[in-house]
Amino acid sequence: MEKLCIISMSGGLDSTTLAMKAYEDGYTILPINIRYGQKNEIELKAFREIEEFFTRNFKDQFLEPVFLNLEDMLKTSLELYKRIRDSGKVEASTELEFYTPSRNLVFSTLAAMIGEIAAIAGGLTEIKVGLGVHKHESYKNYWDIKPDFVEALDKVFALNDCISVSMYAPYVDLTKADIVKDAIRLGVPYEKTWTCYNPQEEVLEVGIPGTEIVRYSPCLKCEACIEREQAGQKAGVDNINEYYQESVKRI
Repeated sequence: MEKLCIISMSGGLDSTTLAMKAYEDGYTILPINIRYGQKNEIELKAFREIEEFFTRNFKDQFLEPVFLNLEDMLKTSLELYKRIRDSGKVEASTELEFYTPSRNLVFSTLAAMIGEIAAIAGGLTEIKVGLGVHKHESYKNYWDIKPDFVEALDKVFALNDCISVSMYAPYVDLTKADIVKDAIRLGVPYEKTWTCYNPQEEVLEVGIPGTEIVRYSPCLKCEACIEREQAGQKAGVDNINEYYQESVKRI
């Protein structure tokens, strides 16, 4: 393990393709899965399937994932934010329906911290912090996905005088369509990835007492679904939003 790239992997298309790109570029991947109040039972299941894919095909360059739970720590703030978002105030203020404040800043900082610990343990002197950001074509660009943001993080991490830390963001100047094209080229199982912010639920059957077997499918209406659909069409993939996850849900 000479080259280490730490990537926050959600089970989504962007971070999965980023991990495949990092593998192609010769990096060993240290995946971090962060729970912060999203539809975690779905995204976590998607991540587990992606983890199984990488472990099966690239075992020597895909390390055991690190799982972080920020949901309990941020519970009060997240509950307040969800109420604000449901009221429409977030979209009115930011032009973005599902914006999460400083998410990429927090995730990248945590990745750098965990990566540095792993590097010290492995005797490495350099690490990369992977970030699957890209330009939006149909929606406003979040402040923490822009090239200036990546460059600023690079400068901050360069202050570290214990180890060399820098950003790995190969898609920062590209679009979602470019990511989909790369996903196809690299053999990413994009049908296993999860993108939708507002998944639709269909109860398939009642499980053991207190649980249901639920099928989750993309809403096709949120900004993430629309962007994925448009990117798929530009990349020649007409069925990119035809996917689902089944999971046990407590009731």
